[in-house]
Amino acid sequence: MKELFIDKKKKMNVQNIRESRGKRKRTLIYSLTNRGFLSELNNLLLGILYSDQMRMDFKLNTSTWSSKFRSGWTDYFYPFCDEITKPKFFIPHKYSNYSTIGNRDLPVYYLSKIVNPRRYLIQDVWQKMRNDDFVNTHFLCTSSDKYNGILSAKRKTLYDNVILKQNVVDYLKENEIVNSIKPFAGIHIRRGDKVLGGTKEANAIRIAEYIELIEKNDRNIENLFVATDDYSCIEDISNTFKQFNIFTFCEPNKKGYKNITFIKSNSNEKKKEIFSLFLDLYHLCESDIFVGTYSSNIGRFVALYRNLKQSFSVDRNWNPF
Repeated sequence: MKELFIDKKKKMNVQNIRESRGKRKRTLIYSLTNRGFLSELNNLLLGILYSDQMRMDFKLNTSTWSSKFRSGWTDYFYPFCDEITKPKFFIPHKYSNYSTIGNRDLPVYYLSKIVNPRRYLIQDVWQKMRNDDFVNTHFLCTSSDKYNGILSAKRKTLYDNVILKQNVVDYLKENEIVNSIKPFAGIHIRRGDKVLGGTKEANAIRIAEYIELIEKNDRNIENLFVATDDYSCIEDISNTFKQFNIFTFCEPNKKGYKNITFIKSNSNEKKKEIFSLFLDLYHLCESDIFVGTYSSNIGRFVALYRNLKQSFSVDRNWNPF
């Protein structure tokens, strides 16, 4: 993730983009919510792309963002836009689009439109930015892959707007083990509420399928970095696939991530959880081969960062949503 580190040239570029957006007549106020951290980041990139294509200024509402531990966006990243911490009009974040706004909140929504008809909320754009019509209309595909154009645009948006703060960079430099284990394969195995929760968003894939993809693409890999939220996966790999040297930051007491538990945790616990996530992401992004699940926002983000190079999924094709 070294491309997300700050330098003088990049800092000037962010400021230029910010000033250019500020001249636009319409504004999108994009709200970060209580979704998972990478879900928020992946959708935020789409929101920025949408506002740029529609010639809107972009402002970020972090008033109820569950991942902040102090201020908001600047807990982890350098600012790329104006940040709102006390919005005048706010629709609860459980309503991602207009059609789901509850009756008690509709008056607030309509009032916001009367006060400033050129201001758009996340509820106005959520469905529009997350569909193939938007992608096909604004991002030219240069190959048989219909998401080729949006992949390039989303990567550029990531590099232009999302820049890690120095405290995060220092943490990564102090704890990373990339150079000492190269060459290595990185795998991400998600358990917890993703596969066991009420919505059951994805299936639990057999670990053997991850290993098969690694060996299919490089039989010489001996070192394996495993990012997971369940330490039993580490035990399974160590006991079954003894040909690998296993490296992980997953602690033995981890039994699967639950977002509801994270939301209720205190500021120090949230900071520790997100910094640990950054550390896992760093190693997955820097690995020689990545294998994960594209049903997971982590898997899709890592593949996006890597431009899909030597990146493989055990469950589905990559998509920008």
